Amino acid sequence: MKIPRTWLAVVVPVALLAIVGLVIISGTNKESRSLQFKDQITEVSFITGDEIPALLANGRYSMIEFGGRSCTPCKQMQPILAELIAAHGEVIDIVNLYLDDDFAPADSFDVYLLPTQVIFSKDGEELSRHLGIWLKSEVEEEYRRLGIIE
Repeated sequence: MKIPRTWLAVVVPVALLAIVGLVIISGTNKESRSLQFKDQITEVSFITGDEIPALLANGRYSMIEFGGRSCTPCKQMQPILAELIAAHGEVIDIVNLYLDDDFAPADSFDVYLLPTQVIFSKDGEELSRHLGIWLKSEVEEEYRRLGIIE
């Protein structure tokens, strides 16, 4: 079967332009996504299980997100946690604890699903718990209910 020259003259340049456009767009998106994620990740502190006692004894409200490096919902929570820190970091410590390297805190705090967010009182007592992605507005509603913010 012979392909007409006019068809090749139209299809080949259009296909090449589409491929070049996709390469440019995908490269730009990948770069901006990674830069955005890097900026957000630097705003959220990571702790280890050994650091939990000091965090809970510091006399401030605390929220620990128990998660994992390969957990997609945990990654999706990072910008939300960064926004919460920016808005309420003066009244509550918000940190990540990834269970990839040390699963002992999961047993100690009855964590069975990732991510799990646990809010603690100034005395280190558990006040509230949430499983899965928690929208910023819902977290703030819980902070209000607990008297952490107005």
